Amino acid sequence: MIKGTGIVLMAVIWSILGTSFSFAQKKVWTLKECIDYAMENNVDVLSNEIDTEIAAVNEQQSKLNYIPAVSANIGYNINTGRALDPTTYQYTENQVVNNMNAAVGASSVLLAGLQKYHNVRKSQREHLAAIQDFQRFKNDMSLNIAMYYLEVLYNKELVVTLEKQVESSQENINRMEKLVNAGTATVGELLDMEAQKANEEYSLVDGQSKLSISILNLCQLLEISDTENFDVEVPDIAQLADIFPKESVGEIYQIALRLPEIEAAKLRVESAEYDIKIAKAKLYPSLNFNFGYSSAFSDSRQMPVITSAGLQYQKYKFWDQIRDNAGTSISFGLSIPILNSFSARKGVKLAELSKRKAEYAVRNAELKLFKDVKQAHTDALGALSKFDAALKRVKANQESIKYMEEKFRLGTASVTDYNIARNNLLIAQSQMLQAKYDYIFKVKVLEFYKGIPIGLEPIR
Repeated sequence: MIKGTGIVLMAVIWSILGTSFSFAQKKVWTLKECIDYAMENNVDVLSNEIDTEIAAVNEQQSKLNYIPAVSANIGYNINTGRALDPTTYQYTENQVVNNMNAAVGASSVLLAGLQKYHNVRKSQREHLAAIQDFQRFKNDMSLNIAMYYLEVLYNKELVVTLEKQVESSQENINRMEKLVNAGTATVGELLDMEAQKANEEYSLVDGQSKLSISILNLCQLLEISDTENFDVEVPDIAQLADIFPKESVGEIYQIALRLPEIEAAKLRVESAEYDIKIAKAKLYPSLNFNFGYSSAFSDSRQMPVITSAGLQYQKYKFWDQIRDNAGTSISFGLSIPILNSFSARKGVKLAELSKRKAEYAVRNAELKLFKDVKQAHTDALGALSKFDAALKRVKANQESIKYMEEKFRLGTASVTDYNIARNNLLIAQSQMLQAKYDYIFKVKVLEFYKGIPIGLEPIR
């Protein structure tokens, strides 16, 4: 008996410790933490960052193009049979001759219409544009995270509201059971209340399911697999009317012109200007420089030596041959373009057209930005009006349910009338929550255009 009691006690303790451990491991995330985590772990973010690294490599290469191209080659030959004696320049029979030739060369374009200079400037603009493109992607990702985050908050509050409705229904059922036992209420009225509670429990289960799905969607965006220990912080949101930006559409637009998409478009216009300069550089002469160093060795070659006995030959050492056979060369070449099917001039024309297209892209980006800011401002105003109307509707339904409860106690209202009032209040509360978080998101979009980092801490 004692042994069985001990086992049960240990199981209870383990259950409590396990539950406490589980709670301790659960992390509550703020919106800023979610965004920061996604910037470090989201696969799409990491993939887009590679484009900036590629642009950085291209910029570095454009600078390294100033370094001359250097190459080396070594040749080793083995000849057997009839071979030329490099010492006497006579052919010998049945001899194995080993020859080696080595050369090092360097070449560089000294002047070609400043093509290298313009390529460096162009690659710098392309690198900066890639950075702006990446920042734009991160901004879009941040807005998506904010939208999913607010969806989780909405579902959390809705679940709390539904739980309160179920608790209230249970209290009403308990009260109705007493009335039925006292003979002052009918069984049918009790059954109607139980049916109402069943409907509210179904809505609660549906709300909990939507909350789980919204958490899953947010976790997938963050690349987090442990959804069980994931939760979001509910910020203290008060006086929502006060968070609406005071600036006009025009003022917000002027601030938004510093956004990455506008900067990237302008940088690509500058890049196109350098494309024109590069194309024009092909119309000018180019000056090339070449330098070479070479030497050779042959084991059949002998060194002539004058002695007292006359001219004699002795073994010609490897390094002595390399030193004695060494030679250098320096050359300059001037290339003057005369006729190349007018491809260079056509290249200039195409580069000019590309620049005009890039300029139109800037204009289009600015027009789109103004439309987006105007739309966001209009949407936020509409969301605020909708939220105000939803608040009034909730207050009206709360007064209505109080009045209906009083009538129900006095027996002048039916259970059906009372349930209808409760359902109307629940619908109003749900719509109010939806309007609230829709309004918050629309304001966050406006703040984004103002250059304010996306977050919910604090809202004031």
